[in-house]
Amino acid sequence: MQASFAESALNSIRTGILSNQKIIPIDANFYFTKGAPGRSSGNIFHDVELEKETAQWLSSRISFEHVMSRYKKYDNRLDCLEWPTHYATRFINMNGSASNCENIFMFFPEVLGLKTGNMEDYFGFEFVDVWTSVFDEIVFPCMRRVFDEESQQEMYTMLRPSLEKTIYLSSIFHEIGHRCGFWKVSPKIDERININRFHTDVLGELATDTLLVNFLSEFPEIRYFIFLQRIFWFGRFGYKSNPLSGSTNEDNDTWIGSYLWNQYMKSGVLSKNKDNLWQVNFEALQHSFGSVMNDTDELGKTLIASKSNQDEIIHYWMKSKVTTRNDKFLLPLEMQDIFKKCGDIAEKPSRKF
Repeated sequence: MQASFAESALNSIRTGILSNQKIIPIDANFYFTKGAPGRSSGNIFHDVELEKETAQWLSSRISFEHVMSRYKKYDNRLDCLEWPTHYATRFINMNGSASNCENIFMFFPEVLGLKTGNMEDYFGFEFVDVWTSVFDEIVFPCMRRVFDEESQQEMYTMLRPSLEKTIYLSSIFHEIGHRCGFWKVSPKIDERININRFHTDVLGELATDTLLVNFLSEFPEIRYFIFLQRIFWFGRFGYKSNPLSGSTNEDNDTWIGSYLWNQYMKSGVLSKNKDNLWQVNFEALQHSFGSVMNDTDELGKTLIASKSNQDEIIHYWMKSKVTTRNDKFLLPLEMQDIFKKCGDIAEKPSRKF
């Protein structure tokens, strides 16, 4: 009965997309990547105009085909070179788990608890308004507390005017990155990799964001988007309830925030000024993501060459990158300090949809 209800919801939503409906009603049980499963109902606005604007924005600096050639050169196994079936969406009068602002996308059919094997059923919705609220209510306010004036001005004036296009463009190449390299998850995991779900999520998300920054170097907006949300959104999960570790031991995205912070420190991206505010070396920031790509690729090579337990190898690699105590990950001390400065800023947006 439940499967039948989910299949009916999938068919209705897919039909809405294929028939170019502007408003798509939803009413189903959803299994998001964050938070508990639950029922959601309401209407989703498919923002076709934002999609068109973003495609034009991309082509004003570099062609989609040129970017895809970079991904193909990186991994010649990449077969699908088309724009992903991933859509810019907004909520209208949403109720239930979809509106709790813990998730910024949903991917069908898995979000309905289904695996159909039918490629037409595989598509995604990016929650543009949730992302915008995350930045306006959380990321930018934290940024103002932590970084020096020059760094703030560079990131805000570059990113905020094009925030929604950056969100959607990042989501498109995020999905493409999931098809590439050692840590690919779409359409299936690399057959040479056999690791648990948490490790798959850590490496998969870290790798695809890294490819995104490296292969769209013409867009500093994307670089700043990844840099800021990985620190102040994902990286800050759980801090208020556990100031020493946050959610680094339970949430793959939170661990990635700590890993990247340590990489920034190592690469000279971050330094403190005389006013105890953090300065960003923007040239070093771009280079740091090249180092991250080398780091994760070397780990992939090690796993494939090794006959020992792959999860054990990744666990020790993770421990070498983020400090542990009693085999539990800890937030870097500097991150604990900056999160303390953001103590009165919410961890989730308050906006309701």
